[in-house]
Amino acid sequence: MATTLSNETLSNENPSRRIFLVDPDPAFGQALKQVLGSGYALQQECSVSAACAKLDVESIDAVLLNLDIPSGPDSKSGSNDLVRAASDRAVPVPVVAYSWRRVETRLWRPSSRA
Repeated sequence: MATTLSNETLSNENPSRRIFLVDPDPAFGQALKQVLGSGYALQQECSVSAACAKLDVESIDAVLLNLDIPSGPDSKSGSNDLVRAASDRAVPVPVVAYSWRRVETRLWRPSSRA
């Protein structure tokens, strides 16, 4: 198992699914890894901007996005940028967004594909 925080890969030897966690809390990443088990590799980024930069170069199956992360002056557009980038990939990647507090605004939603 490898562990580093700014590009944290929390995994077992041969995972079958890769999950991209965008959350600054390393303890949450460790707990989630235990829940997911050995069939998943969990790669963790601490910021939305870092996750956006790596989204195009990583092979992933899903994104877990903490909406409470500030990403600069306009944190909601940063989250929307990540959702949009995941949706615009050749094979769109599902994004599960969560918050530990009430979210006041709606996220951008991709148009349905024909």
